[in-house]
Amino acid sequence: MRIKRLTLAVAVLATAATLQAQTYNDTVRTHTWSVYIQGGGTLYHGMRGMDEIAKRKHIMPFGGVGVKYNIKPWVRLGLNLEYDMLRSLDKGMLSTTTNRGYEIKDPSTGKTYPTTLETKMDRFQNRYTMQYAMADLNVDFNIMEFWHNRKAQQLNLWLGVGVGYLRGWSRNSTTFSCREMAVAKGEGYYNVYTHNYMKSHAFNDHVDAMYIPTTLSLEYDLSSRWTAGVFGRYSCLPLNKDLTPKGMYSAGVVLRFNFVSKVMPSNKARYYRALSEQAEMKAAYEQQLQDKLRENDSLASQLSASKKDNAELKAMLDDCEKSKKLTSYDVYFTLNKSNITTQEKIRLRNFIQRLKKQGNYKLTIIGEASSDGPSSKNYKLSEERLNNVVYYLKKQGIEDFSIKLEKAIGDSNDCPKEECRRVQITVE
Repeated sequence: MRIKRLTLAVAVLATAATLQAQTYNDTVRTHTWSVYIQGGGTLYHGMRGMDEIAKRKHIMPFGGVGVKYNIKPWVRLGLNLEYDMLRSLDKGMLSTTTNRGYEIKDPSTGKTYPTTLETKMDRFQNRYTMQYAMADLNVDFNIMEFWHNRKAQQLNLWLGVGVGYLRGWSRNSTTFSCREMAVAKGEGYYNVYTHNYMKSHAFNDHVDAMYIPTTLSLEYDLSSRWTAGVFGRYSCLPLNKDLTPKGMYSAGVVLRFNFVSKVMPSNKARYYRALSEQAEMKAAYEQQLQDKLRENDSLASQLSASKKDNAELKAMLDDCEKSKKLTSYDVYFTLNKSNITTQEKIRLRNFIQRLKKQGNYKLTIIGEASSDGPSSKNYKLSEERLNNVVYYLKKQGIEDFSIKLEKAIGDSNDCPKEECRRVQITVE
């Protein structure tokens, strides 16, 4: 009895916890909407058309907003709008160029001297900035729903994938620090020419592209209406277009507001309410258990009485069977078959046992066939059936002198029904 009560208590607690978890799921994550804001840092790789001059990449901020629709606790659909900025900076040495056709003129004599002008770019600086406006549709799956009846319903791990479109604006500015130098020599003349200057240029462009985001997000419900989480995302840009990276890595935080019909109670309030409900359910189940035990005792008494009555009726039936005298028996066959089936052999064996107990008998055995098919074939079929039955009777111990008559009549009864496919045994 103690084991039964302990089992009942455990079942009640598990049922209450399951019902409480399902109530939270149905309220917060079934056919509900939510909006969110998110932000973090992003980094790219493989900038097409700019990778040679944009090698030092910086982690840049991004921000976004979006909306989600929870279909079920394990799946939701969403629209995400986002602004991303990418930046790189690079410095390096460039090769030296020479101009062998350069001339220096002596202002005092007016005479020119041929020489070589060497131009050297001492420093190179490149600043590349890309800004993207992005929008994508996505679907998320809650991995934690593999454990649907877990108690920690507030913690969820979402894996999402989607497809989106981005519009990008780029600005690339390049600055060169150049130094020119030439040396002119002649009879009684020597001159060194140097010139330092800065040179820069910039260009702007834009690009349109498709991207495929894959997101992993860990979220926790601070309450039924507020959810906070962290996420990581990789966005693949499959189309080979200049001014687009091969992919972007992002990581950040998200804050979500859930539109639910009512504010769920706090965890502490839910805990005490669940305890109260569990106590009520336990009392109800214990009362049902006592009722069932009393009902089982009554049914056990009725079953015992029924078994006793059944034994008496069976004894009376056996007496009736023993006192009942056998007068006839039919062995049935399938269509166009003369062999005795296993089921018919069992029936025929029981008949023979009863016949032997009865004693002092004479048998008249008639083989028949239904009127399906030609009469000549039916006669032969009835004869084969007759022989098989007679053989089986003798095999089971029926003596030849106990068989008064053996006769095959084919389809002379003109009966098309299956009950005419038989061997009829009459007992005298």
